[in-house]
Amino acid sequence: MFQGLGVQWAGSLLGFVALALVPIPVIFWKYGARIRARSQFAPTMPKNAPGLAAAAPMSSSSNSNGNDVEKQE
Repeated sequence: MFQGLGVQWAGSLLGFVALALVPIPVIFWKYGARIRARSQFAPTMPKNAPGLAAAAPMSSSSNSNGNDVEKQE
């Protein structure tokens, strides 16, 4: 591409493609809940379901990753 178009035009083309793709994450952030609510493929879980990470407090015997740490004696 750089040989066929030249450095300036090929770089500009890549920049324009990247600029055109910028709104996509913003659209998913703004309308994502609405899209997932209408999707038949998006799994849903009730808010009071057991095993949610936010509901499980981290104990003092866990490291920062949430994995159990063996106590050394």
